[in-house]
Amino acid sequence: MIKFTVISQNTRENKGIGKASGKPYHMFFQTAYAHTYDKAGELNPFPEKVELVCEVDQATNMPKTYAPGEYQLHPSSLYMGQYGLEVAPKLVPLKKTQ
Repeated sequence: MIKFTVISQNTRENKGIGKASGKPYHMFFQTAYAHTYDKAGELNPFPEKVELVCEVDQATNMPKTYAPGEYQLHPSSLYMGQYGLEVAPKLVPLKKTQ
């Protein structure tokens, strides 16, 4: 299981015109920290910074962000796509152990 830590709901916005398609794009990104493992299966000593693509609320055109907290990947994050196994991270809150 890969754990993610979200510290802030701040987002980074990126918009422009696609070079190949010529169509406009507008995306939001949220920073999270992934607690990853090495090839031997050992937890790396420091989490790695990643940017998650935010879904956009169609009514408000604002990003849907994750609240600060601990998360894990939802199983639907991994799927077979055009290039084999692909990842589109969707996070779910990490259940606290008693």
